[in-house]
Amino acid sequence: MEKDENIANEVEQWSNYESCKGQSFKFLNHFTLDSEFIEIVNQNWLKGREGFAMYRIMRNLEHIKAGLKDLNQRKFRDIDAKEIQAREKLDSIQDLLQTDPMNTHLLKMEKEAKEEHAKAKKV
Repeated sequence: MEKDENIANEVEQWSNYESCKGQSFKFLNHFTLDSEFIEIVNQNWLKGREGFAMYRIMRNLEHIKAGLKDLNQRKFRDIDAKEIQAREKLDSIQDLLQTDPMNTHLLKMEKEAKEEHAKAKKV
């Protein structure tokens, strides 16, 4: 009888969870490049210890989701804007090179801008 009550409680909690779900979570590969990623997963994976196995997994994933959303806000907030800014910088240097193609200073600046743009685009 007690097991049936536990199952009923689990189902009720699950249905409450389903009805209040917000925006879906998308795992982004650049999370794994950050030094905090493993620490976030380790800290949050063991938080949910009660309930049936599938419920525990769901709860653990919720905790990890919250940690990764925080990481995303702190470190990866303006990825698109940074890539656009790097591209605009590269374009302006290349426009200057059109008028003075032998300028070694501009060639060096273009090389650096290309590297900066490639780095911004990779993340």
